Amino acid sequence: MMFPTLLFSSPDLPSSTILSSDIVGGSSVLLLLRWGILITRN
Repeated sequence: MMFPTLLFSSPDLPSSTILSSDIVGGSSVLLLLRWGILITRN
């Protein structure tokens, strides 16, 4: 539950590098984070 929060709220996180690194890899990570959030909420 805290991992996605820290990931999205971390000011030191190079978001631009992650967004431009790999579209397929980034989308898969986002999907995993979305599923993790849904599971923790349920």
